Amino acid sequence: MEKREGYIEVLLRNGLNVNKRDSLFVSISIKGKKLALDIEKKAKELGIEDICIFYNDLDSEKNRIADYIEKHAKFLFFTEENKDNLNTNMVNDILNNDMGIDYTVAVLPSSEFISEDELYYYSSISSQNAVKEWSKKVSTNSNIISQIKNFKLNTVKVESLLDTMLTMKSDSEISGNSEYGKMRLFPSYKVEIIPKKDTVNGFIAATAPTTIGTTTVNELRLFIEKGRVIDYDCESGNEEVKKVLNPHFIPVVEAIGLIDKEEPTYKKYTRFNNVVLDRISNPYVLISSYDSKNDDKNYIYVPIGTGSLKVTGYNEKGKNISIYEDEGFSKKIKPIKNK
Repeated sequence: MEKREGYIEVLLRNGLNVNKRDSLFVSISIKGKKLALDIEKKAKELGIEDICIFYNDLDSEKNRIADYIEKHAKFLFFTEENKDNLNTNMVNDILNNDMGIDYTVAVLPSSEFISEDELYYYSSISSQNAVKEWSKKVSTNSNIISQIKNFKLNTVKVESLLDTMLTMKSDSEISGNSEYGKMRLFPSYKVEIIPKKDTVNGFIAATAPTTIGTTTVNELRLFIEKGRVIDYDCESGNEEVKKVLNPHFIPVVEAIGLIDKEEPTYKKYTRFNNVVLDRISNPYVLISSYDSKNDDKNYIYVPIGTGSLKVTGYNEKGKNISIYEDEGFSKKIKPIKNK
């Protein structure tokens, strides 16, 4: 199996979990036409007949997304660099708001942004059985989640020497890169710890530029009390930050995201300039806010990756368990690799 074919099959099977008689909507730029045609061919081989390819950067193309939402189709969106365009806006709307659709947002290879070889590396795609290999990745991710849940933690502490310190209550709610046999982002290797509502306290200093839409925010610092962002400062991008952290929108800490340094997308202090890769390349604190007037939810992924980052859990007896240290999951958490 060629790597391109493997990438396509992983997106359709591991990403979307497509079945015969599904409808499929693919949003991609015209430069990805060859990939789109290959996706159409593979989808038909899998028994899918109703396929819409939407070239999102052509003015002449009619956007039939509403029609396919009504059909309960499955949606595959491709992203390139962060641009203020129709596709980026669609992707952000879908990622930020529960629209009740099955989707995967994936990365489009392009010679001027991310080459195919780079993308296949980030996606752990080999020329062997890509679907089988990604099933193993999902299984490993699920095992990490199970290991953390088994500790029955009731408190979690997140700390780093670069001015981050958070404490929160936990009922061991953990999420991973797969949900009901589907992946929202591809590639993704993350594990998220979900705190109990209103229990997060402390402060956060971003360790890398933070992206909001297409705006880069530098030196972002947040102050958290009872789960809410009560104050912040930043060096640049204040107007965009203010839109999300408006106190009327009740900005709160949703999750702590962790990724192991051994994963191919891990980057500590730099960004990919891509909405998918930037969200899963670095440990982060996920902040959300909700504009009820416009029924609009927004997120900020605040990167906190550093060599000094530690995440420690405490059970009901007060015993401390290392969850994350030295830029990776602790030996108590990460499954032993098969030789």
